Amino acid sequence: SIEVPCLVDDTWRPMFPDMLIVRRTGDGFVFDILEPHDDSRSDNLHKARGLSMFAEQHGHKFGRIQLIRRNGDAYQRLEMNKTAVRNRLATASSNSAIDAVFADLSDW
Repeated sequence: SIEVPCLVDDTWRPMFPDMLIVRRTGDGFVFDILEPHDDSRSDNLHKARGLSMFAEQHGHKFGRIQLIRRNGDAYQRLEMNKTAVRNRLATASSNSAIDAVFADLSDW
């Protein structure tokens, strides 16, 4: 398990992403953090911003750090190791703002 700190109402709280994936590469191993999350939950903003801040500090140690949503029959992924995603999430202040980031910057 890995803990990602999330700021909720001026209090740091732990978030434990659902998946920590280990992939073998030619030179060793790569670790991915994947967090599939239902967009109807009230903690979307906190999780997205927490993963973004974590990626800003530690992203170079991981392959992928992603928040994942289901959209119909497909899945959308926000890659937190992308600067454009982190910049948009840094100013997001609502779940609808997270929806806009997914609409504009998600990988399918």
